[in-house]
Amino acid sequence: MAILGTNLYANHFDWVGAGVSLIRKFDGTSWSTVYTSVLANQPPLYLTVYNNRIFAWGRHPSTNEVATSTDGTTWTDILAQVGAGLTPAFGNLTS
Repeated sequence: MAILGTNLYANHFDWVGAGVSLIRKFDGTSWSTVYTSVLANQPPLYLTVYNNRIFAWGRHPSTNEVATSTDGTTWTDILAQVGAGLTPAFGNLTS
């Protein structure tokens, strides 16, 4: 789960339906689906927030997925912009 602004975001894997990970947003009143993963049958998508941007990433044996959003509604596929075959890495480097 992650918080961006006043909204809570959670990953949900749809075992019964399409077999994809969904990102759901809770606005304090109701839940809505804001992103559907391109990785079929491969849970989960991991969520983190950094610099007022939410990131979702996941890995499948044949591909990776990294998406980001500044508003939690409009998502951009980062790997489509930088090239396929890259492995996502997140973390902090300290000396």
